[in-house]
Amino acid sequence: MIKFYKGPEANYNSELRSNANVIYFATDTNKIYVGGVAYGGSSGSFSGVYDSAITDGSVAMTTKYGDFDTGTTVSQLDGKTYDQLFDGILFPTINPTHTDPAVSGFALDSTTSPVELGTSVVGISAATLNKGKWSEYNNDNPYAGAATSTAYTFTINGTKYTAISDLANKKYTTVGNHTYYVKIDYSAGSAPLNNKGVSVPGLACPAGSVEATRTINVTLPWFATTATPGELTK
Repeated sequence: MIKFYKGPEANYNSELRSNANVIYFATDTNKIYVGGVAYGGSSGSFSGVYDSAITDGSVAMTTKYGDFDTGTTVSQLDGKTYDQLFDGILFPTINPTHTDPAVSGFALDSTTSPVELGTSVVGISAATLNKGKWSEYNNDNPYAGAATSTAYTFTINGTKYTAISDLANKKYTTVGNHTYYVKIDYSAGSAPLNNKGVSVPGLACPAGSVEATRTINVTLPWFATTATPGELTK
């Protein structure tokens, strides 16, 4: 197991030097010590290129360290700068998470269901696109792109309507479920940033669509007869 230490160069003692599994960061000289060997210098940047002494380039890592997965080979690391190697080990890449797009609004004017035959058709509010959002490292930027189209289908009394205004001044004349459906298409979103501020195009939201359905159930009229108030006879 590799262990990491940091401190003044003078504290890199014989015990640490003799341990090949210790990587020591000398904070005063900006050197990195591995197995007693120093890399880098006072400039604060390790510009040297890794050139492994292992001649078999297929030799692979048996443990994951930072961005370098188990199975990473010598040949895959050869040629990387020490900055790349140690940044990858010490500061693993973390990609952001997101919430998915969804339909917002699209609320029935009345949530009472079932309703009686002959009741006025329940209206509904316009639907809008909730784009979702990226969380970490992206200032809550939207996940999806802009809405490109919104299509309604209202199936009332067996007839299909495509505009909210079509629902006005109508009554339910058939029993059963009457459905309110919307589909919103949206464009692709922008590529997010990871924890290192690097764009990750592969995580960008592709163009797509979201859907929502609301339902009102219509039944035959309800009635009862009473002998006296509060006494049900039928």
